[in-house]
Parts: sequence; C-alpha cells; structure tokens
Amino acid sequence: MNFHKNYSDAGIDDKLISEFLTFSVSAFPPSSNFFRVNDNSIAIILAEKLLRDVLPTVKGICDQVGVKKVWLDGMVEDFNINCGLVQFPEMGDKSGELLEKVTKAMSKAVETGPNTSALYESLQL
Repeated sequence: MNFHKNYSDAGIDDKLISEFLTFSVSAFPPSSNFFRVNDNSIAIILAEKLLRDVLPTVKGICDQVGVKKVWLDGMVEDFNINCGLVQFPEMGDKSGELLEKVTKAMSKAVETGPNTSALYESLQL
C-alpha cells in the first residue's frame, strides 16, 4: 500500500501510517505481517490467502480511506492510498521479484485513480 498526500514531511508520514494501521489492522487476519517498505509504503503479507479472497478486504480499506479525514498536528489531512497485489509463489518466489511486480501493480493503481488497487496478474497480456 502506497500513501499519497500533498506535502512531504517524514514526521507526518510516520503519524499517517500509524493512523492507517490503527483503523485497518483489524480487517486482516491475525497471522498477517506488516512491514514498512519506505517513507510512504507498507507491505502486508497474508499467509495462505488467495488474491481473490483478499481483494474485497483491500477494496473495502481503499473505500474507507477515501472518506476518512485524519487529524495530524492540529490539521485535518486528506490522503489516499493505492494498493498493488501479488500472489506468492505463483507470481514469484524471491522477494526482489515480488517487490518489482507489486510496484508495477501499484503504478497501475495510481494511473486508475486514488484509493484503488490493481492485481499484477491483470497487467499481463
């Protein structure tokens, strides 16, 4: 998941990701693992879950983010996310390969618009 906002501030990024996790972690199974990839991206690994089973949860979170207003440092902030999805091991068995593919899927989601998701497999012709 990649977060987008209209400013650049690492401290705000930390608070924004924390706020996102506060309201979204409960939507995922307890066995989920959350990793921070960079300043404005996190990866969520859902063990033994198929993309078709995860997609409704991801779409629901994208919809929630679309209407959520975040209060940070005395200001109400708008933000949006884009989500890229890959299936392990079908789409790759090495972390670098999966990161490359999920980045392509996220780019496709960004092109689609705010608070959207894209599957890597849908990018294949």
